[in-house]
Amino acid sequence: MHRRTVARASQCTDGLVRVAVYLRVSTVKQLKGYGLEVQLDECKAWLDYKIGKGKYVIEVYTDGGVSGKLTQRHDLNALNSDISAGRFDLVVVGKLDRIGRTMKDIHRWVYDTTDQDVRVATADGRIDSDDEMFGIQLSLLAYMAELEHAMILDRTMGGREKKLSAGGWPGGMLPFWLEPAGKGSKEPPTLREEGVRLLEAAARLIADERRSAEQAARGLNALGFTTARGLPWAGANLIRTFGQTALDGYIIYRNTEHPRGSAVRRGPDGQPFYGETVRIPVPVPLPAERVEQVRSALTCRSFRKTTEKGYLLTHRVHGRCGHHYVGTYRETRDRATYRCTGHRATNPCSCQEILAGPLEDAVWAEITKILGDQEKLKGLAEEWLGDVPNRVEAYRERIADLDSQIEEKPSHAQEEARRTRSCGGCR
Repeated sequence: MHRRTVARASQCTDGLVRVAVYLRVSTVKQLKGYGLEVQLDECKAWLDYKIGKGKYVIEVYTDGGVSGKLTQRHDLNALNSDISAGRFDLVVVGKLDRIGRTMKDIHRWVYDTTDQDVRVATADGRIDSDDEMFGIQLSLLAYMAELEHAMILDRTMGGREKKLSAGGWPGGMLPFWLEPAGKGSKEPPTLREEGVRLLEAAARLIADERRSAEQAARGLNALGFTTARGLPWAGANLIRTFGQTALDGYIIYRNTEHPRGSAVRRGPDGQPFYGETVRIPVPVPLPAERVEQVRSALTCRSFRKTTEKGYLLTHRVHGRCGHHYVGTYRETRDRATYRCTGHRATNPCSCQEILAGPLEDAVWAEITKILGDQEKLKGLAEEWLGDVPNRVEAYRERIADLDSQIEEKPSHAQEEARRTRSCGGCR
C-alpha cells in the first residue's frame, strides 16, 4: 500500500524536508475502519507543527492487516531500502509500537535508521531523535510497548482458557460446517445447515455413486457449492475435509501431532507454550457409519489413475534450457500437456507448458508429410546410413577373410585331443 501524497521525495531538492510516514494496523477490521486514517492525520499534524506547512514532502508506507510480530513486512522492507538509498531526512510513525512488539526489534530499527543520519519521530510526541533525552525515552517506551503487548496476550489467553474449560471454542478457524457461538459466549459451536448439505452431497457422490475425489469435486461445483473461500472444489480439498477429526465429534486444540503441529509454539519441555493440548467436543454433521463409508471409498479410489495416456514425445522434445519435456495429465482440468523438466532444476527454467494435443498433431502432420515423400525418405536413409553402402564390398571381403581363417584354424577341442595323444606317446 505504498503511496505518495505530494511529489516523490527523491525528486524534491528545493530545500523541502523529505519525510517518510509509516502506518500499520494488525487487523482487517482496523484496516477498513479508522486506524490508518487516524495515524496519517496525526503524522501530518505533527509535521505541520514541527516542520511547518509547505516545508516538507511526504511519502506514505502502509502495512495493513499485518502483525507487528513480523520483522519482514512488505512496505517496511521497502521503507528500509529507501532509507538506505538516502531518499529521506525524517521518518514519522504514529506510535512506537507500529514498528515492532519487542524492545529488541524497536531498538534495532530505530538505531539502524538514525545511524544513517535520518531523524526518527513519533506523532504522539513521545520520541524524537533530535531530543537530548532520546535514548532514555526510547528504552522506556520500548519496554512499555513490549509490556503492554504481553499483558494483552495474557488477557487474551486467559479468556481462551476460560472458554476451553467451559467446552466452548477459543477462537480461530472452524470447519465450514460449524458455526461459532456469539462473541464472548462460552457455548460450543453449532452446525451450519449449508455446510451439512454440502457434506451430504459429497457423501452421496463418493459413497453411493462411487465417484473419485476429483469427480465428486466436479459434481459439487456443478451443484453450485463452493469452498469456504468461495473457490471451486478440488479432489484434494475433499480428501482433507473427510480426514478431519471434527467429523468424529472433536477437534484437538494445540495439536502437536498434526502435520502442521510444528506451528504450535512449544516450551523447553516440548509441550504447547500457552497451555495443554485440549480435545474440544463438537456436534457431528453426519452419522459415524456414513463418514466411514466415505473414507473407505476415498482410500480405495483417491490415488487410482482414471485415465491412462501414452505420451509419444516424452524425452523427445527439448526446451531452450536444454532439459527435455515429459507428458503430464491434470484430471482437475482434464488437460494433457508436455512440461519441461527444467522447472525442477536448482535454477528453475521459464519454459512454457505445451498442450499435448496440438503439439502431437503438428508432429504427426510432419511425419505424414515425410512418409508421403519418397525422395525425402531416401535422403533420410542415406543420411542415416552415411558411407556404409560404399563400403559394402570391403565388408564382404573382410567377412570372407575371417571365415577362411576360422576354417583353417583347428578348433579348441581338436587341439586338446592332439596334445593328449602327443603326451601318451611320450610315456
